[in-house]
Amino acid sequence: MSQVEVYSAGLDHPECVAIDPDGRVWAGGEAGQIYVIDPETRQPEVICQLKAMAAGLAFDRQGRCYVCSQDNTIVRVPASGEWEVFCDSVDGRPLRGPNFPAFGPDGSLYVSGSGDYPGPTGEIYRISPGGEATVYHSGPFYYANGLAIDQEARYLYVAQTATDDVVRVPLDGSGIPPQQVCPPGALLPMPDGLAFDADGNLYVTSFGASALERIRPNGEIELVARDERGLTMNRVTNCAFGGPDLELLFLANLGGWHISVMTPDTPGRPLFC
Repeated sequence: MSQVEVYSAGLDHPECVAIDPDGRVWAGGEAGQIYVIDPETRQPEVICQLKAMAAGLAFDRQGRCYVCSQDNTIVRVPASGEWEVFCDSVDGRPLRGPNFPAFGPDGSLYVSGSGDYPGPTGEIYRISPGGEATVYHSGPFYYANGLAIDQEARYLYVAQTATDDVVRVPLDGSGIPPQQVCPPGALLPMPDGLAFDADGNLYVTSFGASALERIRPNGEIELVARDERGLTMNRVTNCAFGGPDLELLFLANLGGWHISVMTPDTPGRPLFC
């Protein structure tokens, strides 16, 4: 298995991690803190504090960070830290547990709405570049969580935390039912975060097992890393590739106080933004 080490400590139970256009690591805290980690010292700095816990993060082309906040809003945070509510409703009703954001190639922001655990009340939102929010897909999803888009931008992949699997839906707007990427129960308990590498392998974090798995394009599932003692991996949630050549994979640890890092055998694939 791959070696994992602590990258930065002193964070408040971080659920989310993402890399900004300058290569800096951002993370969110349980009390709504948004951290930026200095790449030289690896020390986290709080640039702002939201009203509720920060879940997933994503960056747009202007380097602004979009945060799924647990007060059922999506918040936009520029580098200055002066945040604003970007979206709090869809079709005239509140968002249902916005959890993770991911940009598509056209600049649309896709967001998982987890709904109630175990579901199936999850849904996927799409916010157009012009700011219009719609329900892109109503599933059914069993606690929709982490999202990832494949290199060809054909599918949006969705981690289902309640059924220990991953499904995908087309990005062509056809609205066909979710397709299984792996059978229910095939993954370690409570999959959370997703990220693709350059070879099309899909990395999946396990919150329940403090582990990281990888789904090969042929469907084979491999265990990449696991920490049963919770020292370097502790209730792992989101993951994100970073480093000059995307050679590093950063892991958020909701059960701990740190961001972890590892070097997989394949670098990551650049995100759409």
